[in-house]
Amino acid sequence: MTTSDSDASAVWPDHELVTSSEDGRSVIAGVQQPLMRSTDFAPPAEPFLVSEPIDVDRMFFFEVPVGWAGDWHPSPRAQYYVQLRGSLRVEFGSGESRLISPGELMRLEDVTGEGHRSSVVGDEPARGLFVQLRQPADP
Repeated sequence: MTTSDSDASAVWPDHELVTSSEDGRSVIAGVQQPLMRSTDFAPPAEPFLVSEPIDVDRMFFFEVPVGWAGDWHPSPRAQYYVQLRGSLRVEFGSGESRLISPGELMRLEDVTGEGHRSSVVGDEPARGLFVQLRQPADP
């Protein structure tokens, strides 16, 4: 992989970060993921912007049916969530909520405390992807 010092760097569009506050409630904030400079990532394709690698452990696809609603729960581990189809409403301990639509990305780090709760919105099942991050104790 090579990079060019003359290429401008960029950031990934805003996505949401969910963490646990000191009082155990989940809170949400907008963040930006820095991208690296233009990189020869997949030659002979033209170079494009690529981030630093993120160590991941495993990935899960899932589907929840129309009408599904989950109770309060913390994330099982730090993970990214990508909404693929349908929509979910996610409520946080801070009182805020977000409607997550296809193509949206959220990083969930609320692994302690009450966490968040989710429900399917609309008349189609919600499909998504969880990408769980490698933990310090993972091999």
